[in-house]
Amino acid sequence: MNADPAEGTVPMDSYLREFIQLVPPPSEPHANGNWKQLESDLGLTFPDDYKQYITAYGGGTLCALFEIGSPFGLESHYKKGNRSCFI
Repeated sequence: MNADPAEGTVPMDSYLREFIQLVPPPSEPHANGNWKQLESDLGLTFPDDYKQYITAYGGGTLCALFEIGSPFGLESHYKKGNRSCFI
């Protein structure tokens, strides 16, 4: 499972597949982007299931209980050279 989920080459996690059946994702998820470029910029690799979730849903609040953030749209924070911010 090392391929890019945004390209559809990673088998979707079975829990996420079941979750999508229960809670359909939005037609246009907020804050999607290029995972390979982001990981290269940050020098890290995000977990496949997190990338699959963000690709399907984007970032935001789920059921007014869980805040699941997307790393996209935060370029102004991490491209300043200040790596001390939390994503």
